[in-house]
Amino acid sequence: MDPQGAYALVVEGLCVNLGGQPVLSSVNLTLPAATTVAVTGPSGAGKSTLLNALGGLQPAARGRVVVAGRDLNRLSDDERAELRLREVGFVLQSSGLVPELSLQENIALPLELAGMRRRGVRDRVAEVVAQLGLTTCARRRPSEVSGGQAQRAAVARAVAARPSVVLADEPTGALDSTNREIVLDLLLEQVERCGSLLVLVTHDPQVAARCARQVRIVDGRVAAGVGAAGG
Repeated sequence: MDPQGAYALVVEGLCVNLGGQPVLSSVNLTLPAATTVAVTGPSGAGKSTLLNALGGLQPAARGRVVVAGRDLNRLSDDERAELRLREVGFVLQSSGLVPELSLQENIALPLELAGMRRRGVRDRVAEVVAQLGLTTCARRRPSEVSGGQAQRAAVARAVAARPSVVLADEPTGALDSTNREIVLDLLLEQVERCGSLLVLVTHDPQVAARCARQVRIVDGRVAAGVGAAGG
């Protein structure tokens, strides 16, 4: 068995260019499941680019990313999309919900795209809706609920498929302090429940402190961090 299969995420010598300019250089990380990792650093350091590369949305110029034992470099576009559906959950700062769909329809969408049977989708959606306190507003559209409720729905959508990896880009950055704590509590609770690896980009030191490890990105490289994960 490939020893890398023991990790939810392995990054080796990752270099990413944007517009012909290097954004990430020689990033190495080994991250096990059931772990929470905060990615910190100044604006423009490459944090969001790293998250996109980890999810297979941004190709590597050099190096590789292995998600749930699968090397993204060896997958076709369709295979990477399938891997994202089954193994990767995304939480964005602005929720990223489809405005024409209700909250529960948004949560169900990735499960349906992954081919889950209708009854399984219904049961899984009902489970996460209840866990995240969305029962009373589940049939409303994103424009009809508060920002905190919409972000809880985004968390529910990300974890409904019980992915190996959850990638969150400033998931509480647009929320007030009360909703920030509620959403962060629920996100951490859900990834613990799923046994997922959470990689969370944040500028907020209080949010970063809630994670088990911290990785700091400076000028596109991993700098010394608190409990830095695998280098």
